[in-house]
Amino acid sequence: MTLPTSANPPHRGHSPRGKEDNSHLPTILCLHGAGTNGTVFRLQSRRIIQALQHAFRFVFVDAPFEALPGPGVIPTFEQLRPYFRWHCDENAVGEFNIDLADVAREREQVRSLLTAHLTRENGVEKEEEELQEEEAAAQRSGGGHSDGHNRGPGVVGVMAFSQGTRVATGLCLDPELGRDIHFAILIAGTFPALHLSSTAASCSAAIGSEVIANATDGVLRGDSSLATGDRPDATKLVYGRTLRDGSSESDSSSVSSFVPDEPTTSSSTPLSSVTPALCAPRQINIPSVHIQGTFDPWAPESARLLDEYYNDQLAVTIQFRGAHQVPTSPKDGSMIAKEVLAAWERSNGLTHRDYSGGGKRGCH
Repeated sequence: MTLPTSANPPHRGHSPRGKEDNSHLPTILCLHGAGTNGTVFRLQSRRIIQALQHAFRFVFVDAPFEALPGPGVIPTFEQLRPYFRWHCDENAVGEFNIDLADVAREREQVRSLLTAHLTRENGVEKEEEELQEEEAAAQRSGGGHSDGHNRGPGVVGVMAFSQGTRVATGLCLDPELGRDIHFAILIAGTFPALHLSSTAASCSAAIGSEVIANATDGVLRGDSSLATGDRPDATKLVYGRTLRDGSSESDSSSVSSFVPDEPTTSSSTPLSSVTPALCAPRQINIPSVHIQGTFDPWAPESARLLDEYYNDQLAVTIQFRGAHQVPTSPKDGSMIAKEVLAAWERSNGLTHRDYSGGGKRGCH
């Protein structure tokens, strides 16, 4: 089988349209699963967006490589082609028609794509002359300042689903790109992280590459033992509690979002050059919200992602009645919104009122 390698232009991204200007709100960067796209993820996460639309601006990114549709995508999203995937890792070599050079190129393309989005959303590329023009236009219209104080603080968080959670984890681990990420929302996470640099990827390969390969192979082959084997329990308490919504409304018309990951974890740095000091473990010390379906066969992967990368004292797990999908009931959306706002406040001491201007409207 050959993985498609055509790249999507790095400028593509989607933000929900609305009547109100939300450019002053902090931004959450959203990364979809394999075999879907940003538009599909926006529809899948509509309840979360509705519950937080007065507190955050959501920007959905299309991954750069075209892919076949993931399971469950057709026929619901048949009209929303093309579909995309994130980068492959070294485990794809041998399984698909791809080599280490391809892996390195793909990882670099994903890094460039995310860098472009972060740069644009954070306003880094604006020249002083452009800012002065916006300032003058805003004052003429009585709209106040149009600089960073009015357009918001840029990207402050990341929300991801399935394969996207691996990229989001790599983003949080990146010392350059992850420095402005204050919290993470991880829906139906999978393991391991998809790093954005060759050194970090080589560390992942050097530390337990056999375990990673076996786990990935098992998932790809539908090995049901992975859901019940010797893995960390997906329902364990983190951040003092696991939130369970046993009575959650099951949305029979929910948008299907079952998309297993393609093999990924890249490396272009020879393993022999990776030293223990270079590969010292790095924990992600930001608040994180982990959202997990009670019937998700990849639940152990989600638990392992949390255990191996995130500070469990800053994490909370929300369980909802569902499988490998984004929760779609209003009740689940409200519960998630409450925890996301708490994570945002906890991350930097600010309250969402500083940017929403409307209190807790998004929580109800």
